[in-house]
Amino acid sequence: MVWKPTKVLGAIVGLIILLTMVGVDVFLVDNMLHQGIGLNLFFTAMLFILSLPIIAVWLYWYVGFLTLRYHMDRNALTISSATERQIIPLQTIQSIVPGAELTVAQNFRGVGWPGYLKGSLRVKRLGMVQVHSTEPLERQLVVVTDSESYGISPMRQQQFLDDFA
Repeated sequence: MVWKPTKVLGAIVGLIILLTMVGVDVFLVDNMLHQGIGLNLFFTAMLFILSLPIIAVWLYWYVGFLTLRYHMDRNALTISSATERQIIPLQTIQSIVPGAELTVAQNFRGVGWPGYLKGSLRVKRLGMVQVHSTEPLERQLVVVTDSESYGISPMRQQQFLDDFA
C-alpha cells in the first residue's frame, strides 16, 4: 500500500520560494538587456549565472518533496522521493514510536521549509533519526530498526499503524 504525506503547506511555500527565485532572475535578465556594456552588466550577468545552480538545486528538492511517499508491502517499507529510495525490511523494524513521545537532543540538519523536512536530527533514547517528512517531529512516526531510525509522516497515521501490525 502507498502512503502519502500531507503536502499542501509544503507545496505552497516551496512554490512561492521557487517563483520568487525565478522572478529575481527575470528581473536580472531584463536589467541586463537595458544596460550598456560595462562593469554593472558584468556583475549583473555573474549574479544571474550564479543563481542558476541555486534554482536547479531548489527545483530538485521541490521535485523530491512532491514525489515523497511511503510504500509498505509484506516485505519492506520503502521511502521514495525523486531519485532516492530507502528500503527498510519489515523484519528489521523493532517498533514505531510517535514523535510526540521523543525529545530532540540535537536540532534538525538538512533541507527544510514549512511543510517539508529531509535530513537528520538526534533524539534522546534513539540517537540519529533520518527524517523524510512533511510534519515536525511531534506529528511524525519514528520507525526504529536495529541500526537506524526514520521519521515519516503518512497522512492517516492510525491506519498506517494498523496496516503495519
